[in-house]
Amino acid sequence: MSQFCSIVLPWATKFGALEEACFAALLCTFMFGILDAVGLKFLWWTWHNSDVLYQDRVMGVPIVSAFWIMASTLALSFVIRLIVRSDWFRNANIVAVSLTALIAGPFATVVIMNIPFVVFYHPLVTFLGFSAALPLFLLRLVCAIIVARALWARKRKFSPDAVFYMAFVYISIFAAVTVCGTPEAVRRTSYSQPFGACEATESSFWGAFNRSQYVCPEAVNAERDQYSFSCLDTLPVGGSNWYTVCGIPFYPTWWRDIIWYFGGGLGLVVLSQLRPVHDKRS
Repeated sequence: MSQFCSIVLPWATKFGALEEACFAALLCTFMFGILDAVGLKFLWWTWHNSDVLYQDRVMGVPIVSAFWIMASTLALSFVIRLIVRSDWFRNANIVAVSLTALIAGPFATVVIMNIPFVVFYHPLVTFLGFSAALPLFLLRLVCAIIVARALWARKRKFSPDAVFYMAFVYISIFAAVTVCGTPEAVRRTSYSQPFGACEATESSFWGAFNRSQYVCPEAVNAERDQYSFSCLDTLPVGGSNWYTVCGIPFYPTWWRDIIWYFGGGLGLVVLSQLRPVHDKRS
């Protein structure tokens, strides 16, 4: 839902392919970011707690996740725009469209998606050792400048369509879960990173990094991992990958960041419905 809305909403702006893709990328970094943060807070999933790629986090969510969803949405939006707005697409049959989608989707999310990683992420993080927050900020800034220039270039009028209301409902549901939920009451019992000794390690990212093989109580950082073992009478059995973890309360910085995500997402959803005044739907 978050990626669908992010890609379709900017169609109303009548932007070019690049500007539309940048708008979609900005939208999804907030729309999917809400899902990422709220889902982790209520333990719908957990992240590996010692992987080097997940070291830099916001609200417990690895920043690389935000960069990944932004890059993949940018790529998908760009490719979809080129196909959907082409003369060929208007006359193609369902078989041709389906076969094209089978090729275009992987091409966008494997090849084009990696361009932002090659330009921003790996030079700054992998090779120079900067925080993952820097390439994410730079990619957001570049996209924001491109979108702002495109919005400023033509007089526009707010005219929402059905997808706008879908996005509004999506954000409202997560806002309700956040406001009404009690994360410290959550108990997650599921398949997880195996529990065991802190000393055991394994390789990750095709041997590029080493990480702890197991979750151990000494290595759990509740604010980073968004869970603890404090509600349990006894710890999980060593080597088990099916066990219970305990949710933790909200804390002030989490509220600050999630309000930014909700506000940014809602603001971009509204901006995406600013149609050119000469558009027949204005």
